[in-house]
Amino acid sequence: MSACTVAPLEIYEPVVDHFSVDPVQYSRDITECRSVAARAMALAKQRQDAQMAPNILTGFLIGATIGNASEIGSETRKDSTKQGAVFGALAGAVESGDDVKLGPRRIMDRCIASRGYDLLNDIP
Repeated sequence: MSACTVAPLEIYEPVVDHFSVDPVQYSRDITECRSVAARAMALAKQRQDAQMAPNILTGFLIGATIGNASEIGSETRKDSTKQGAVFGALAGAVESGDDVKLGPRRIMDRCIASRGYDLLNDIP
């Protein structure tokens, strides 16, 4: 179990100084900001899914070409080509997954701060 876990967006709340904060308005603002962040996350997921196939294909083709040209780590050119293609495709898939990690939480932080709340956690 990791000591540093990330709260799911559904329960995440920015750290806010609640001194002189109307709890009803704050609850409404949190709900609205969570909705904004969830929409952003859904759009980013759609974009990520759309980019994954081309990234994998590009990685596959580049990896196969490099493997074919280098013959590194294998007895035959065919093995090098296969290895390069596999590593390239994996690299393409990994690149596609880099987009959204803490993005929605950052959006939520900025949203709540833009509504006038004193945000105490860091906004990277």
